[in-house]
Order: sequence, then structure tokens, then C-alpha cells
Amino acid sequence: MTLFFNLNNDLLKEKDFRDAIALSIPVELLSNFGEIARGPISPTSWAFYADQKQLVENQELAKNNISKFIKPDIKKMEFVTYYDYLSTASLIDENFAKDKLPTNLKLNDYEVPSNFDFLLAFWKIPLDPDQYFFWHSTQKDTNITNYKNVKIDKLLEDGRSSIFPSDRKKYYIEFQKIIAEDIPAIFLYYPYTYTIERK
Repeated sequence: MTLFFNLNNDLLKEKDFRDAIALSIPVELLSNFGEIARGPISPTSWAFYADQKQLVENQELAKNNISKFIKPDIKKMEFVTYYDYLSTASLIDENFAKDKLPTNLKLNDYEVPSNFDFLLAFWKIPLDPDQYFFWHSTQKDTNITNYKNVKIDKLLEDGRSSIFPSDRKKYYIEFQKIIAEDIPAIFLYYPYTYTIERK
């Protein structure tokens, strides 16, 4: 489960603003829904980097830092999600309200919305750590955040062109470090799944 930012939005282009929003995320409450994520690559992957920084909720700091960017005349930011994820979106939106971040929470059909500032969505992480389609700046249809980073582009190119797992792992570890620092999206949790069997 991931909160994607639209980086074409002038406010969301500001890394400090994205950092402030990350502080607003109700991590403890979300841990009831699944294992808290540390990045875009699954902890079960051979390329997973375990030492990434973790989400930390700090409402006082979030409110203070968000207030530096929010002007009195700002229009509400579009927070889009899908019906299945409304409970998670509502928890996040409640914290946004506490932090004086004006949002308009709305439901979308199962298409990727053309107009959003925040998008809460579930995405299936590929088994291979190659995430070229999601984060490379040339991928207009699948890089929904409009993320552009020359270093990330190069790492993704090198990672998919190398045949040696040891080399690929170096590229993907560096990829995870930069993504964690840049925050083009907030990786929230891996949902718990349950199997129900009849006795």
C-alpha cells in the first residue's frame, strides 16, 4: 500500500514538504493492516536493503513543518483512492486535517486518475527488483508520480542490463537509498492476508 505524490504539483515538488507529510502518517494505526514497509522492494527480495530509514509519526513536527508551506488561500489538494482502501485513506486524511493540510478525499474507479495530488493505491511489486517501469523518467504511462532523477534513471538502467546478481544488488541498494531520501511516494505497508478454510 503506497501513498503516491504527484510531483507536477508545485508544493509537492518541495522535498521538505514531502518530508513533513511523511511525519503525519499514522504508522502505529496502519500497522494493524499489515507489515510496515521500508521501501519499494519487498523484504523477501534478495535485493532488499534492510537499513533504510523507517516511517516515524510526529504530529507536532508535521503540523509545524506543513504550516510553512500552506498559505491561507490554498485550494484543497486532491486525495484520491479506491473504495477498498477508504479506511486507510480516512486515517491518513484525519491526520492531514489535524495538521491543517486541506484535502478533498474522493473515490475513483479502478483506472489511474488523471488528476490527483495524493493517490493511495495498492501496487503489486514485481518478483524481480527491476522497477524501471515505475520510476524511470521516460516511463510516462507507468511513472505516475512524474518522478525525475538522473541517478535513479542510471541505476535502473544498470540494474536491468547487468546479468550478475551481486552487481544488480549494489544498484538496487543504492536505488532504495535514494528513493528513501527523495520520497516520491510513501511506502506504507504490505497488507496482511488471511486464508480461511472449512474444517
